[in-house]
Amino acid sequence: MTLRSIAFATAAFSLISVGAASGQVPPPNPMHGACRADIQRLCAGVEHGGGRIMQCMKAHASEVSADCQSAMAARREAKHAARQAPPPPQ
Repeated sequence: MTLRSIAFATAAFSLISVGAASGQVPPPNPMHGACRADIQRLCAGVEHGGGRIMQCMKAHASEVSADCQSAMAARREAKHAARQAPPPPQ
């Protein structure tokens, strides 16, 4: 292992550790697996980022699979619960 790869691994581990300790690591998104095929089929030309994929999926809500609809509902519920939770202590 080279010095450069050791430094990279150490930096990556530090970032992951700091993010996990501060609660900044986002929870897994249930939509990734359940909606992958629907996203490819319905939103293939949509650029990622800025909520554009979600806007596309919402526009095609009547066309998505049942599994994807369930995952989208779970995502909405999780976001709602996160908004309702008290902020972490400082």
